[in-house]
Amino acid sequence: MNRLMVMGSVNMDIIMQVNRMPMAGECMVAQQVTKQVGGKGLNQAVAAARCGAQATYVGKVGADEAADEIRKVLSNEGIVPQLYLSRKEPTGAAYIMLDRSGQNRIIVHGGANQDFTDQDIARLEEAIAHQDMLLIQLETNLPSIEGAVKCAIKHKVPVIVDAGPARPGILELFSGVDVVSPNETELAELLGCEKIEPADRIAACRKILKHGAKAILLKLGSEGSLWVTADDAIFYPAYRGVKAIDTTGAGDAFTAAFACAVLHGESIDAAIHQATLAGAIAVTRRGALRSMPTKKEIEALSQEISTAG
Repeated sequence: MNRLMVMGSVNMDIIMQVNRMPMAGECMVAQQVTKQVGGKGLNQAVAAARCGAQATYVGKVGADEAADEIRKVLSNEGIVPQLYLSRKEPTGAAYIMLDRSGQNRIIVHGGANQDFTDQDIARLEEAIAHQDMLLIQLETNLPSIEGAVKCAIKHKVPVIVDAGPARPGILELFSGVDVVSPNETELAELLGCEKIEPADRIAACRKILKHGAKAILLKLGSEGSLWVTADDAIFYPAYRGVKAIDTTGAGDAFTAAFACAVLHGESIDAAIHQATLAGAIAVTRRGALRSMPTKKEIEALSQEISTAG
């Protein structure tokens, strides 16, 4: 089992490096501006391929130069492309502010990511049916997500949903999904809350389980992660032996590494361990796509920790 379909957004990322985040109404000069291909869907497809999966990426692009760059990335990474072309929307774009501490703020223009049609999903059904797993996010239009998830469940293909960016009123989407993986902010948004206190995390996750999801993998950033099922709740601490310079894409590295490990038959403990190390490696590099680690890098860090410990 090694066939992983990743369906989700692809953007041209415009990255602005700043000393600190601007205050409301403040005009600030960026130290540097760079462009690179990104988006949660493409990031996770690249991360999955680098972790050893036979990855297929499903996305929608515009008729523009950004789409040409995306095709080059997919080819270079050995990812099977399944790209749909939007005739009315440009390729999506993400505007990322990155401060000196490595923290970021991101504004996304969906563009073609929001232009999936029912016909696109109908054409995708046969490909989904031949996959070993579907990994999907919430950055494309909701009907496309619902259609792909229902199609995977129909064909008994395991589904992992990276629940970002979250939106309220979509909990029924998770019925039958194997793993839902939000971060803490996204968990609150899914449940219509402003904030979830640490003591309430498990109960909050179990509210989503009541809507039919089988497990929740809650990403807690520098704290670690929390695995919650109806019967268990296990906290996994983050690996702190690295210095973060850019957290952009760390969650994507984490989720894709977890999906690949499960796909390859690893236990949940082992899969979350590998995901934790993937996220740790990712924060040591600037840029989302460049930060996605390889399987060898994850294994090397795991071995280093074992030897030291």
